[in-house]
Amino acid sequence: MCNPKHPEDCAFLKQYRKQLDEIDFQNFINHLLKLRETFLSENPNFEDVNFAFIVFEAPYNICSERVVIQQWIKDHGLEISEWSKN
Repeated sequence: MCNPKHPEDCAFLKQYRKQLDEIDFQNFINHLLKLRETFLSENPNFEDVNFAFIVFEAPYNICSERVVIQQWIKDHGLEISEWSKN
């Protein structure tokens, strides 16, 4: 029962973002690209690979790590969207 329910005021989410900022983003992307390359070379029937980040949180909860991860990726110039089955 977190209070206040505003991501920008949440000490946990601020700390979570601080930890993400410690990650070398380009190195992170390079690891994903290498994983993609390896997978495609071992699975020639696949045309491409997409990555999904799974966070156990309801999509309507704005006070979750999901929001911070999305913003971290956007802040590095990449487009990201939340998956929706609709």
